[in-house]
Amino acid sequence: MQSNSLKYLTREGFRNIWVNRLMSIASITVLMACLIIIGVGSMIYFNINSLLDVVESQNVVMVYVEDGASDLETSTIGVQIQNMDNISECVFVPKEDAFNEQLATMGGDSALFEGFTESPLPDAYKVTVTDLTKFSQTVDSLKTLPHVENVRENC
Repeated sequence: MQSNSLKYLTREGFRNIWVNRLMSIASITVLMACLIIIGVGSMIYFNINSLLDVVESQNVVMVYVEDGASDLETSTIGVQIQNMDNISECVFVPKEDAFNEQLATMGGDSALFEGFTESPLPDAYKVTVTDLTKFSQTVDSLKTLPHVENVRENC
């Protein structure tokens, strides 16, 4: 008896779909529209979340040291930066390493710099900021340090 009732219910179901074609199409359309809206909303949410993660990870500031600064003055700047609030990491980037890295990123265009015997770039410190809400205050503090030529910020 169970197989007869299953056949009957299946047959009646397909017959009702055919008889009520307009309502069937309308319900399928509404279901698809809801799925599309939920999918687009989810994609927007995940993309915004990803974008915020990228922005938060770009909390690096480059502090360029004056060309005429001595080694002692350059290392003093590094110590002063490390002792500042809102600084999680401070890495010294010698001008030779920065120049070699720049040449590597340029690829075939690095031939333009073949005549340079020494690096035209200044020594720098790569500084990682802890709290982005205090970012501008930290950058202003970095700019006031002695023998700092320039501060390049990403935000």
